[in-house]
Amino acid sequence: MSLTKYLTELDAIYEADPLGQWQGHRAAAIVGEVSDLMARAGHGELVRAPVPDVDVTAAKCYVAHCIAATAEKPTEPDALTPPEVAKRLGVTPETVIGWIKSGQLKASNVGKGVAKPRYKIQPANLERFMASRQSESPTPRTTARKSSTKNYRS
Repeated sequence: MSLTKYLTELDAIYEADPLGQWQGHRAAAIVGEVSDLMARAGHGELVRAPVPDVDVTAAKCYVAHCIAATAEKPTEPDALTPPEVAKRLGVTPETVIGWIKSGQLKASNVGKGVAKPRYKIQPANLERFMASRQSESPTPRTTARKSSTKNYRS
């Protein structure tokens, strides 16, 4: 079910029971279902803990917030794909996707679904990522090499 259908169902629930006396369980179930969808779509910030009863108006606000947060965001024309980022950094596209999935590199999914995401990386996000990687890297050792005291002449 699409998020807008959940919102439509919540509107119908509110119309039938404006005081919210008997439909809180269904509203809570809808919040649970939408929360599961958000978790599967990689929007951990939108996941809600299950509750037995919820106010219909609060559920409508939550679903509307999820719709707004997951709406396709426009990307700059110079946004990069994972293979383009990989080529710049000398790594594989799979490494770049791993950074995206772990939250280290911010990217937008411009695809239609979550099964096969199409990521785009804004240049500013790539710059922040690279700066954070440089600040995390250990400082190089500066100890001098020991000189050999062996005499190879016989």
